[in-house]
This record gives sequence, C-alpha cells and structure tokens, in this order.
Amino acid sequence: MSPQTRSKTTATSSSVFRLRSSAEPPVYRVDLSLPPGQRYTQICTDLKPELACLRTLGDEIIYLITPFPKLLNFFAPRILRRLLSREQHKEIIGISKASGIPIHVLVAFNTLLDLFCACTSGGVRFTFRTLDWEMDPLRRLTICVEYVREGRVIARALTYAGHVGVLTGVRTGLSISLELPLPYYWHLFSVIRGRRPSITSRLRDILLSSQLVPSLEDLAATTVMVVEKDFKTLTKRVSDEFLVATNHDVEMEHWSDDNWKEADALREMFVESSGRMQCVMRLWGSRSGEAPRVEDVVQEVEAEPMYSDELTHYSCVMDPSVEGGGILWAKVYE
Repeated sequence: MSPQTRSKTTATSSSVFRLRSSAEPPVYRVDLSLPPGQRYTQICTDLKPELACLRTLGDEIIYLITPFPKLLNFFAPRILRRLLSREQHKEIIGISKASGIPIHVLVAFNTLLDLFCACTSGGVRFTFRTLDWEMDPLRRLTICVEYVREGRVIARALTYAGHVGVLTGVRTGLSISLELPLPYYWHLFSVIRGRRPSITSRLRDILLSSQLVPSLEDLAATTVMVVEKDFKTLTKRVSDEFLVATNHDVEMEHWSDDNWKEADALREMFVESSGRMQCVMRLWGSRSGEAPRVEDVVQEVEAEPMYSDELTHYSCVMDPSVEGGGILWAKVYE
C-alpha cells in the first residue's frame, strides 16, 4: 500500500502537516496509557509485510557491528536479549509478537540506529532535518508517530516502524534530532550488555517528559543549541539565528596531524561531514536577514548537499511553538 493509503487507516495527517508533500509518511498514534506491549500493535498489523525486511537486515546489521559475524550470529539470540529501559523492552516484546520478528533482531536494529545514520539538521526560525542511510528497505518503514497521553497529543516524531527510541521529534517548546557521530563502538557494546541506555532511548525520555531540559530553561524561544558529547566532555554551540549540525564534532576541525594518525580511518567520513556542513552554512548565509517562511526552509532542505538522491530517507521541518509539537512538512523519498 502507498504511504497515503496507510495514513488514512489510522490517522490524522491533515492535522499534522501544514505544507502537503507528494510522499507524506503515514501517521500513527502511540497511546502511552496502554500497556507497553500493546502500543505498537496497529503499526505492526499495517506494516507487517514491510517489517519482514528486518530479518534480512538483521544479518547486515550484525556484519556492521562485529568483525566476527558468524560467531555473533550464533550467539545473537543469547546476547541481544533486551533494551536497558524496562518500558521500551516491553514495547519490543509486543512488536516481536505482533510482527513475528525475533527480539534479538529488533534489539540489534534499535541499537544500530545509535551509530550509523548520516544526517544534517539545524535551526533558523524552524528546525529542519534530513536523515540519510544506505539501507533502502527501511524507507518503507518510515512513519510519523503521535505520542498520546490521556487523549492529548504531547509529542510527534518521525521514525521507523520497529524502532521505539526517538531520532527526530518535537513537542511544545522543544524539537530534537540526533546527528549520529562518527562510529564509537564502545558505546555499542555497553548498550548490548545492558549497561548503558541507547542515545535514542534517552532522547525519547526527554521528548516525552513534562519538564524542560534544565540546560534549555534560560534560552530564548527561538534558540538553537547543538550539544556534542563523548564519554568525557560535553560542548555546546548556541545561536538565536542559525546553526547546523552534521556527523562530526566541531573540535575535529582543529585536530593536529598526530590526532589524525590515531584516527585515520575516520578521515574520509570527516571530510564528507565537514564539507556538507560548510555547504549548508554558505546556503543559509547567502540569504537576506528576513525571517524565512516554511516554504523557504523546505526549498533548502530539498537542495544538495542536504538532500542526496541515493541516501536521503526523509526530510522534515518542525515547529515547537505548535501545541503538541508541529511537523510542518515531511517527505519520504522512495
């Protein structure tokens, strides 16, 4: 079925998107008042044929995360057993029962999304985001989720069916998107061992919380903040005008030759990510000082280098001033 057909079966897409696109994602409601194991049943029922691709992708995922894929394939059902969040683990169990996808495949899928997507996002008057990945079958799993509590929409997110964290989300007063850094495997193994929550799990907790993030409390309503964090340090970039983030820490732009000798394998990825950031900054810097319209932001989001014909899965423009969080425009690319 087409995304437009599916969205009509569950949804309120007309109340979500201000600008209509040719390929809006289907819209589903996730009722947080339901038991966790029942929240994604409708999604799994509608998209069961599409979710079947995760079985095949599970092998690809395992090849990505380990130099010993055959060994991990054997031990995967024993190792990839759960997410650290008890609530989200119960949701995974419900998805597994409704879709027939093994739990270890769903755990691997939810973990992988912390690591390997390439993205561009930022803010000018609204917040914008593109998500790039090479795994084309996942395009058919792209959905918009409305998180509902006591009958009221409290947040919205663009995500993949089968994923219970948040990569791209918005609620009143806050919009967030994860720009996945250059791969850091120790985080992955900590998640697999159940000793560390995934980043997308943490972002979901932030999005669905009734409290504003403490570090955001004193910022102006239109402030954009980019947070770069590793195991030891945390840095912030803040602007009331414009910021963009891609897949590298800005600190890497000042690395010495000695730094690169220790991380030469990341050089090609860094060059691509930093080049994309500079191009986007030049695009927006060439505009006049007038506040852009939604149409202006969409035009730039769909232009290279933010959009890639081969890689971009979806793009969106969000507005946290809308009650429950506004996704003003979203498009899934076939």
